[in-house]
Amino acid sequence: MRVERTSVLAVLAPLWLLLLAPPAAAVEPPDDRGFDPTGAWYGQHGPLVLMRAGDTLSFSYSAVFGATAHICDGIGVAGFAGDGRWEYRDEQGTVTFTTRDGKVTMQTTDGIASFCGAYWPGDSFAAEGWKPAFDCVVTAEKAHFLVVGPLPPEPRKGYVVEGDRVEALGLVNESSPAWLLARYVGRERTTAGLLEARRARLPRGVASGSGSLRELRPSLVARACWVGRGWVGPPSGAGFAAGSAALAWSG
Repeated sequence: MRVERTSVLAVLAPLWLLLLAPPAAAVEPPDDRGFDPTGAWYGQHGPLVLMRAGDTLSFSYSAVFGATAHICDGIGVAGFAGDGRWEYRDEQGTVTFTTRDGKVTMQTTDGIASFCGAYWPGDSFAAEGWKPAFDCVVTAEKAHFLVVGPLPPEPRKGYVVEGDRVEALGLVNESSPAWLLARYVGRERTTAGLLEARRARLPRGVASGSGSLRELRPSLVARACWVGRGWVGPPSGAGFAAGSAALAWSG
């Protein structure tokens, strides 16, 4: 009997050790979306504004290229295509964005880039030309997100409410001073879209005749937002951009 009892203990001991051991950490699948490129990028031909949310990459792009100064003027949403690639498709072709190794590239991979036309060579953006989005707190009771696409944009179901924090960037494409590209990170999902902005008054230091964001493009990443009847100033040395009536600078 003593031999049998010893044998039983020898069998059960490893099982008890397994039960008492701490659970192994869950292994998360690799994220092949690449790094998060949210922010404003300055490339060879012009500025690019990006906002990533889940498997979507919203963009606003403006550029001049070629000996005869062809113009790019684009806004839309690219979908994740795997391995750090994002594809924007329309009836004229496909533009592929890549987000790898701290760099962003754009190139036509099918047809032509509808917002640039033929012979556009693509564009590339290095980390040295990147600036982050600015943080704001929603002060409006409710502000609906709008579709990132041809302006004026269509409304979406998603919205933010007073007290929510969002990341925001000014647009760089034509006819866009009334809108901001914004992102809200919620508990269950991240939402990106356009939020309506006001052009009522510009901050100090900007000429009163500068009526559009395109004219303010060199300093489109602002550390300030439109608040009621005045501007809350940014840190010393920061640039300005159009702000939103629904947003307040959060520091």
